[in-house]
Parts: sequence; structure tokens; C-alpha cells
Amino acid sequence: MHKELEKVYKGLTRSDIEAQYMLRNTRPNYEEKDIPRWLEKSELFRAKTNGRLDLTYGPRPRNKLDFFAPKGLPVGLVLYIHGGLLATWR
Repeated sequence: MHKELEKVYKGLTRSDIEAQYMLRNTRPNYEEKDIPRWLEKSELFRAKTNGRLDLTYGPRPRNKLDFFAPKGLPVGLVLYIHGGLLATWR
């Protein structure tokens, strides 16, 4: 079987999975509309919250994270880590 057609995860091929991570291939004007909108929403969120930005967690310059604590007593924790762009499976 050709490697690109081989099902590797839950019935999906590598190409299927890669396509799901590449939003710019599925949305017209992605870079002109979506990214500026997300940047604006992020800025508004940071402005109205008491976040701690650019906390260092490692030795490299980009080893930073932002921490946003809830108002009042925390009842849990949600941790979301995005490792960056999934460029390719190859």
C-alpha cells in the first residue's frame, strides 16, 4: 500500500490528519481575516484579565508561557499547551 494512503490513526491517513491541522487550506482569506481577528480577541482578553505574561519555563528565549488565574478561589486547572505549527509528517 502506498504510504500516503495507509491509515495511521482512527481510520485517517497522514494526509487526512495534516489537512485537519492546516486551517489556511480550508478557509479563504485566513491570514487577512482570521489571524487579525484572533489577535484582536487575544488583546482584549489580556486587557480585561489579570494575567502573568511571558513567564519563563526553560533556557531558550521562546520558553515562555502566559498564566491566567481565575477570580476567587480556583476549583481546578485547565492546561493547554500548543507546541507550534505542525509543518509536516514526513
